[in-house]
Amino acid sequence: MAHLIKAFCSFVIIQSFILWSPAYAQQPGDLDLSFGVDGITTVDANSLGKDDGASSIRQLNSGDLIISGAVRTTGFPYQSDMLLAKFNPNGALVIEFGTNGFVITDLGGDSEGLVGIYLETSGNILCAGTSNQSGLYEHLFVQYDANGNLNTSFGTNGVIYNSPLSTSSTLTAVSFQSEAIYTTGTINGNVLGAKYETNGLPINSFGTSGSISHNLGLIELTNELALQSDGKIVLAGYQATSGNPEDVLVCRLNTDGSLDNSFNMNGWVNLALSSNIDRPRDVVILEDGKILVVGFVFEDQISDSEIFALRLMPDGSYDNSFGTNGIARYDIGAGDDYANDVVLQPDGKALIGGSANNGNDNNFCLLRINPYYSSPENKSSPIIFYRSVFRLAIKNASFGFFSPL
Repeated sequence: MAHLIKAFCSFVIIQSFILWSPAYAQQPGDLDLSFGVDGITTVDANSLGKDDGASSIRQLNSGDLIISGAVRTTGFPYQSDMLLAKFNPNGALVIEFGTNGFVITDLGGDSEGLVGIYLETSGNILCAGTSNQSGLYEHLFVQYDANGNLNTSFGTNGVIYNSPLSTSSTLTAVSFQSEAIYTTGTINGNVLGAKYETNGLPINSFGTSGSISHNLGLIELTNELALQSDGKIVLAGYQATSGNPEDVLVCRLNTDGSLDNSFNMNGWVNLALSSNIDRPRDVVILEDGKILVVGFVFEDQISDSEIFALRLMPDGSYDNSFGTNGIARYDIGAGDDYANDVVLQPDGKALIGGSANNGNDNNFCLLRINPYYSSPENKSSPIIFYRSVFRLAIKNASFGFFSPL
């Protein structure tokens, strides 16, 4: 089961330049000093001095930012509520939104949080997350209006609960598409996939009543997903036996949720990058159909973690033209290095965001790799680079709500 939230005592937003302006005599990647205080905004969502975490961010046409996540309400036993916040382009809270810029929603569960946002053309804000009601973890969709009020015409008082396969499950990632909503997570230690209408109702043609579980023989958790152009779904996560090392797990599902046997002949592949812990954190599909997975690896219990990127062919085999036999590893700082997100630029180059430890504390880290090589690349195009820094830095700052430790 995924740990519910990683310790993060304040809600941090860091924005690099969105657009290049000659008025800023700064280097690419520097903090935008016009945002917040010296490029940083830090706020306490519930004034309790406990952990707040952001998991997703979207930008409105106005430039305002909508952020979702969770806010911790008690120390032990752990309890949290859903969090939504709105900031203006300069990093200040929009106090007209909710209560002084925050909307904290308590549905009565012990552990509640949001993992994704979709901005509807109507102005409504559709969010996805998980709630623990009486010991049962359920997927949920919550719809707010533009002012942060629950839209009571959506579902029941603004909320739709779903219990995939009628049992407890955790939603770890969501992809909002124009035609459907796709989610993944874990259910009884197995791979979970689900597909919903844009109104939050299950699509019955997918799996069993909109959900499917795949038992691959060990303990599995998928925490990221990507859609191919043909509608197939690629899931990335890890696979392990209790107390033993974790390996990278990549699955591909057909449009009906079944395993795609054209992918490694059985629909999934287990990749051992080390003898200890290999933890993928994001996956993207390249234009040629290859699959890029990024994450971090602990070679053993003593060594510091390193960032990895691996590339697979469309059939699930390693792309040996990438890195060393399909794998590239990056030792950035003096301590542990982590990758949390990857985004593709229009030119095919990949930006990997995470953190690197300098021997004392963790700093934001950004790598860019060429599409056909695995060495970090230093030159940058300001507009593309800054937009990507903005998204990646936010995700790394938040650590992601229901992402596993």
